[in-house]
Order: sequence, then C-alpha cells, then structure tokens
Amino acid sequence: MSTLAPFPEFGAALKRTRIDRGLSQAKLAKMSGVSRRHCADAETGANVTLLIAAKLMRALQMTSIPLGDQLTIMGKREGVDPAVLVRVADDLDQVAAAVEKTSGTLRAYADGRQPTPEDDRLSARASDLLRDFTADVRSLDLAMQVEVLEGITTTKKKPPARKRRQTA
Repeated sequence: MSTLAPFPEFGAALKRTRIDRGLSQAKLAKMSGVSRRHCADAETGANVTLLIAAKLMRALQMTSIPLGDQLTIMGKREGVDPAVLVRVADDLDQVAAAVEKTSGTLRAYADGRQPTPEDDRLSARASDLLRDFTADVRSLDLAMQVEVLEGITTTKKKPPARKRRQTA
C-alpha cells in the first residue's frame, strides 16, 4: 500500500496560496468552515472531498487549482468582489480616522475651547467620508450589502444549551 499523497500538486498550490495570503492553517480553517485537520491533509495532497476543496478554494479566492496529470479544478468566485471589500475597508479606515479626530474636537469644545478652522474641516471631512461609505454600500445589490455588513458585525454565537428532561 502506497503512502504517497494522490494529489501533491493540489496540496502544494493550496499551501503556496495560503502562505502568499499570509494565513495560518487555523485562520484558513476558520475562514473556510473546514477543520484544521482537513486543511493540513489537503495541503499534503491527501484525497479530500470536492466540498472541502471548493470551500478552501473559495476562502483563498482561487479560481483554479492543479490536480496533476494535466488536470485542473476550475471554478468561479461567488459572493462579494474582493475589490469592493478592499474599497469598503479603505473607506472604513478613513471614516474611523476622521471620526477619531472629530471626537477630539468635541471633547475640546466640551472643555470650553473653541474649535479651530482645522477642527471644522475635519468634521466636514468625516461627514463626507461617512456619506461616501454609505453610497458605496448602497451601490451593492442587497445580497452583497447583507454579506458585507454581516461580515463586519457578526460574531460567533454559541447555540443555546439544551434543557434536560426531568424523569419522574
């Protein structure tokens, strides 16, 4: 019985892409919904299911991956375009910086200091950035809006504990 992995090119491509993206196996597992063990197995070229391969490819934003013997898995990325996500993230960074400066202006005003012209410009800039961000999110179709906003705001919740039946 051979212990060689049946798809070493597949495993090498997954690992190379994961490393290029700066991800650990644990982070890839979390992003893809695949166990860390399956991620590790896939990176060795082990025989994993198509569902696991698809989940890993989707998480790594891969549209093709070699299997070896001149075979390649091809797919298309679905969901939110990564360029849109980058634009939204950039907008959020700018908004956060402007809001932070504006909150400093509010604190200064609360302490009795008069806002400077620079403070007024920062407040106007924060308002502009927030309006641009809102327009970017609204330009997405509804499904993408939900996906983007859920990705920003969701945290994993534990399922409620099941109640035990009392026996008589």
